Order: sequence, then structure tokens, then C-alpha cells
Amino acid sequence: MVRQRKMTKSSGVGVRRKGRKRMTAEEKLLENGYEGIKYLTDFSYDDALIGVTSDDRAVYDYDLMVEGMMDTQGWSEEDAVEWIDYNTLRALPYMGPDGPLVLHRFLEE
Repeated sequence: MVRQRKMTKSSGVGVRRKGRKRMTAEEKLLENGYEGIKYLTDFSYDDALIGVTSDDRAVYDYDLMVEGMMDTQGWSEEDAVEWIDYNTLRALPYMGPDGPLVLHRFLEE
């Protein structure tokens, strides 16, 4: 699920949403001038990429990652959370000190 991938020119593969092509994480990074950034390659996380830190680490929104898994895989929230926590978050340290970060939002009151 989590892989380091050398950034290359995008294949143009995307999913249509509301008549527009969704941008992949790679396309978002390249369009904003970021090359060589490690990112999560699972297309379910593309909409969860929300930015890049000052030290060039991709930043993902955890809640959007869960929504992405629910939308693309048809899973329940519980299944999506379990998958992400076990298969993605546990793998992040193996991507090295410049691997992606996952942001957990404060609960709204």
C-alpha cells in the first residue's frame, strides 16, 4: 500500500467526479512544483493529499483518507479505519525521515 515511487510524468489516469477528472497525488505535487516527494500511491488517498511541509514532506488528512477508502472501496468507516491504521500508518516509518505525514484534525465541539 505504501511505496516509495520515483516521480515521473503522470499516466493521466484519474477518476471522474462531477464531470471533472480527479488529480492524482503525483499530478498535484508536480503541478505545484514538487518533484521527488515521497507520497502514498494508493489512489484512494489522492484527495487526502492536502499539502507539503517546509521540509518537502507530503501531508495527508486522516479523515479524508478514511473517506477515500469508503468511497473507492465501498467499505464501512470501521473497515477503512482498521485498514489505514494497520496497513498504512504502521508502514510510514519505513519510508524514512522524509516520508509522508498524516494529519489528525482536532475534534469539533
